Amino acid sequence: VERFFARPMKPILDNDEDGATNLPPFPSSVMIQLAKGVTASYFGIDDADLLANEFAYIDQLLGPLDKDKYLQLFSSKYNIRDGIPNIDYQLQNYRVDAYNP
Repeated sequence: VERFFARPMKPILDNDEDGATNLPPFPSSVMIQLAKGVTASYFGIDDADLLANEFAYIDQLLGPLDKDKYLQLFSSKYNIRDGIPNIDYQLQNYRVDAYNP
């Protein structure tokens, strides 16, 4: 089991052999607040500026969808708020992945 779940690399926390910095682009507290902003905006639907221009949505059934197609599809055809207007995902305990920030 340990082999299956083992991380293949060390956390990205310091300089590599070439001296290049591998630190996350922002402090963890900023990255967590950005993630909370994206989820509060219904995953970018209410505020598309929170999504990167090169944003891509990929899942088992859809995708890859670029930012415009994602916004169009999830604000109309797959708008879950039409069926469940008071939905609360109860997302909590946000963390920054040290292996892939």
